Amino acid sequence: TLTITGTTFGYESPFNTVTIGEDGAVCLIIDWMPTEITCTMPALANGQHTVYVQTKDNGMADASGVSPLLVDFTITGASPLVGSHQGGTKIKIAGTGFGDCSNVVFNVGSEHTCVVDEGGCTSTEVSCTVTKTATMHRIQNTGRHFKFGPGYVWEPATLIVRPGDEVRWSWNLPVPQEGTGIAVHSTSSASTNEYDGMGFNSQTKSSKGNL
Repeated sequence: TLTITGTTFGYESPFNTVTIGEDGAVCLIIDWMPTEITCTMPALANGQHTVYVQTKDNGMADASGVSPLLVDFTITGASPLVGSHQGGTKIKIAGTGFGDCSNVVFNVGSEHTCVVDEGGCTSTEVSCTVTKTATMHRIQNTGRHFKFGPGYVWEPATLIVRPGDEVRWSWNLPVPQEGTGIAVHSTSSASTNEYDGMGFNSQTKSSKGNL
């Protein structure tokens, strides 16, 4: 929460705003009084940020005598830098501004999160365990077959799936006909359509369904 003190702010109005930094990140107003404003700060990058107060009746407040808002939030190192793609690696992250880690999320790339270990957080160092984030892949019968027309080709046609990921098939034949339908099941190879008896299986063919 940010508290701003000054004079002639007026009273709360939909035309009054508090923004932070040159990009105009909005500070959500909690309370607006003639001499004091409180608002909830947005996420801000490391560095200095000027606070701007815009009022309906008095325009932009003069903040030239106020020091910029300082955000001290950095990562200066991490160790080790090599681990399993499946997660489970324990690492230490050094930096500043972590606080008690209750409002900080540590991502390792786009597919992993580092979960803070119990008692493993200080403002400058964190001990955490890398956890793989499962990816949900969606496949639909939205492609067009050269002979049978729309609805008879999967999109995407190929998919790279890693352990822990999930795959969801959805299908809906645009013009279902008697005797036609779609079933999804695992096969022993790409050259056969027969169920291998071991993996996933949607059972009976249907014109609409999901797995």
